[in-house]
Amino acid sequence: MHIFAAQLFTESNSFSPFPTDAAAFQAFGFWRGTASTDGANGQGAALAELRRLTESNGGRLSESICAFAQPAGPTKAEVYVALKAQILEDLQVAMPVNAVLLILHGAMIAEGFDDCEGDLLTSVRTIVGPSVPIGVTLDLHCHITASMLANADIMIAYKEYPHVDMIPRLREVFVLIWGMLNSGIRPVTCFVPCSMVGLWPTTNPAMRQLVLDMIALESDPGVLSVSLAHGFPWGDITGATAGALCITDNNPTLANATAHRIAGQFWGLRESARTKHISFADAIARGRQAPPAVIADMADNPGGGAPGDSTFALTALQEAGIAQAAFGCVCDPETVALCFAAGEGAQLKLVIGGTHGAVSGQPFCCKARIMRLIPQHIQSVKRWTSPLGSAVWLRLEPEIDVVVCNLRNQVYGQTAFTGLGIDLSGKQIIIVKSTQNFYADFKELSRNILYANSPGALTTDFGMIPFIRRSMDFWPRVQTPTGSGD
Repeated sequence: MHIFAAQLFTESNSFSPFPTDAAAFQAFGFWRGTASTDGANGQGAALAELRRLTESNGGRLSESICAFAQPAGPTKAEVYVALKAQILEDLQVAMPVNAVLLILHGAMIAEGFDDCEGDLLTSVRTIVGPSVPIGVTLDLHCHITASMLANADIMIAYKEYPHVDMIPRLREVFVLIWGMLNSGIRPVTCFVPCSMVGLWPTTNPAMRQLVLDMIALESDPGVLSVSLAHGFPWGDITGATAGALCITDNNPTLANATAHRIAGQFWGLRESARTKHISFADAIARGRQAPPAVIADMADNPGGGAPGDSTFALTALQEAGIAQAAFGCVCDPETVALCFAAGEGAQLKLVIGGTHGAVSGQPFCCKARIMRLIPQHIQSVKRWTSPLGSAVWLRLEPEIDVVVCNLRNQVYGQTAFTGLGIDLSGKQIIIVKSTQNFYADFKELSRNILYANSPGALTTDFGMIPFIRRSMDFWPRVQTPTGSGD
């Protein structure tokens, strides 16, 4: 069996202050045909697993590009067109193939292309024809569009937020594609939209139960897969929505009933399971009562397209007079360059962050000692790594340790701090620029995890997001919108 695979993965924030260009894809590593070996511990991990699965089952894998960009504004048109062209060119060369498997996000927008995943799938289908199975893995924060449904045989989204199940979901897609080729599986898909905009971590007990319910349903006869698309709150495109997706083996009635069941459950817990956020001042006060506390700087999460340079958290720490705190990772290339020029051990006056207007706050003026410089800092969670670029550990008075990098990236793991030499064990407060993907690693450090809101690029006042193209008929803007999931 001959399988063709590619990865094109980014999440587009329509309100982000900067576009996604070619450099954004190069920053995290770009491979064409070699990611499964050369990038196996980073962005190529999924392709490496797919190669292992294919070859261990006696098949052959033709591998195209592996491209990832940190979420930002819509991708430049010429960049998307070029990446798509490389995939299609490699597919033409690989033909004939027995199946195609694509690792996509589901919320990628490019200039002139509101639905990049649907557009790419349409082109792939044109090349391979109607009988070749196409399987897709998607981020949980995806949008399921008509073009995606029309051209993919199998679509499975991550079930977990934080996203700790990317590889298990890939394996499920592989098994079902293999079943289509060898066991006569005939997938039928039903998608039921839920007119909801928000964030629902699966660490919440109600969402945890919903995940368990979806997994249990997949044991029912005829049910092949159940996914929940949470949607991406800051993607302003026509048709964007959350919803439930069910795939059955040639049973449309069962697919419809199962998808409606999960959509109804999701709608029912929309309020109780969404992220509860408080001000930085309140989060710090609560954190002091039960240290160590880990606080998410939600509004400035680079993983959602934010600049990663806001200073609201630093100001709150200063005003609270906190000692023994850590904060990171601030994206400020100019400060990083200045620190590298000064060298380790230097003490100087610095201005940190605050470079993107109101969403970033005021530049933070301070005296700091340069504790450590690393030219190529990485963070790791288990065996998976993600780059942070050149990084600086700064110590501010009264002993606030700040990590500043020149590559915009959210915090996933404790090694974002400890890799520079920062000891987190004695900290009262640790503030991370992330929304939820930090949780899996930091829960081992603290049970007191709090979510702070502030002015920023990722407003959590979802009812007030100034959409232009997306329907305004959604909860929480409208209490009972059309297609609510009831």
